Amino acid sequence: MVKKVIFILLLAPNMFFLLSAAQAAQPPEILYQGLTTAEQTQLDLSIPQNLDPGYQTITVTVTGKDQVAESKTLNFCKSLDGNINWNNVCPDATVMVSQKVLESIHLRAKLPKYNPRSEPKKTTDIVITSMAALTVATTAKSLVSKVSTANASKQQGYLSQVGKGGLLLSAVLVGPGDKFREKQSKSSKSGSKFTNSSSRISAASPLVSRILSDGNYLRATFQHLALFIYPVALALSFFAAKSVGFQALPPALGYMIAILAFGIFDSLGGLTVILSFAVMTIGTGHVRDLSSFLTLIGLGLIGFSPILLASVFRPLRRSTIDFSTYWERVTDYLVACVLTGWVVKQIILGLAGLSGLQLPITAYAHTLGIVAGVLIAVRYGLEDLVSYLYPARMLAIEPTYREQTPRQYVMHIVMQIFVFLLVAEPFFGNSASLWIGLMIFTIPLFLSIFSPRFPKSSFISRWIPKGIIEMITMTTAGYLIARVLNWYPQSATGYVLTAFVLLGIPGFVLKILPLFADEPSDAWKESKSGKLMYRVGGLIALVFLGYIISTGLLLSNNL
Repeated sequence: MVKKVIFILLLAPNMFFLLSAAQAAQPPEILYQGLTTAEQTQLDLSIPQNLDPGYQTITVTVTGKDQVAESKTLNFCKSLDGNINWNNVCPDATVMVSQKVLESIHLRAKLPKYNPRSEPKKTTDIVITSMAALTVATTAKSLVSKVSTANASKQQGYLSQVGKGGLLLSAVLVGPGDKFREKQSKSSKSGSKFTNSSSRISAASPLVSRILSDGNYLRATFQHLALFIYPVALALSFFAAKSVGFQALPPALGYMIAILAFGIFDSLGGLTVILSFAVMTIGTGHVRDLSSFLTLIGLGLIGFSPILLASVFRPLRRSTIDFSTYWERVTDYLVACVLTGWVVKQIILGLAGLSGLQLPITAYAHTLGIVAGVLIAVRYGLEDLVSYLYPARMLAIEPTYREQTPRQYVMHIVMQIFVFLLVAEPFFGNSASLWIGLMIFTIPLFLSIFSPRFPKSSFISRWIPKGIIEMITMTTAGYLIARVLNWYPQSATGYVLTAFVLLGIPGFVLKILPLFADEPSDAWKESKSGKLMYRVGGLIALVFLGYIISTGLLLSNNL
């Protein structure tokens, strides 16, 4: 009887340790330590429910009557379905390989496999950021606003926006650079060709139209010399493809930085690099499965999307004439740099899930995110400089964006659905969650066709989150959802699939609300109290966003 009491007293602290470990989501190193009797004792060891899947070890320390401690290390694994297998056999578990080993592998076929569900919380982080960025981008009225030439002229070049941010031209019609030229030609032939092409295609494909016009600030400055960026882009793609043996793999860090730079300074240049890279990869027979093709899709996002996302978050150009506009411009720099860098980091991390392989480039995701933020700041600076020097040329080569017909808009939605399925399937499989998530994503898009018939509310228009507030709302909601899910133990597969569906709900709400919102009015910002509230509120929002990113509020070990 005494031995049993001693055993219970010694076991109690260790059970408390087990419960604490389970709450902290950390695998314990020692699960049991206590006295044993001569009789055989059966121990009921507890494994934390939220232990990540994969191969694990347990060290059991037993102290005998002679007070000599003996340790035994047990190997086990946790499957993606949540089963603990003490035979250490889990075919679906991912064996994570060190960075040094990954960088020594040069053949795609020899790279270790990767299943995004094997790191459920990391995958959830990627989904939270992606959903937030996607919501901010798709709740814009349209990718390219419908502004006529007459309207642009009436506003003296102020407005030619793309999405929520886009391009705001300088109010000054003739700048120092324009005056310096002997002939103040409003546009060059090369600039006119890009402008005409962008205008013609804007209704059929707003995205392609935006890409074609992205380098206008370079064409306004250097005219024909700006075209040299594309032969250089072709050369870069060749050397980048050669560095990985023309395989569907991300090149080394230096090449990735160069690709980012091309895409940020001219998204058409970045797209040229990636398309050429893809053609050489496909042409040499290295794209033989869907995962290889998806790897190229991921590289394409890195190549041309960062600057487009930045222009959605905040305008690339803005007329600065007083304190308020200068305040807005500083905000443009900060928000665009921070948000775009953050999204680029998540895209890099998502390459492993798209390709189904452990890739060495993912270890540099944070570095590439910082580089992207810095390059975005440089691009914004160049836009300001060119808008000051050559406003007349900038206005002259600005495309006239055309309104989409209902048929074109439906085709645009169908294309978005196709891309959504293509990118989401490697992460969530052909599951019910995938199709539910697709419905959540597409219903607001189709409802927007009938938006003019819906009742409108100025209250919704005033209080609906926009821009940085919308991004913060999405990420905060995603974080809270992930926290709640973490309270309910489930398998890695169940965690990821459930999170995917639930994380789509905040975005669904934020995309539905604008359909019932009246035309936005910023008149309240003009009052003294409105200006103060707008500036202070914006500063608080920016600080909070920085806190989310810099302190790792969404990092896996905090979930």
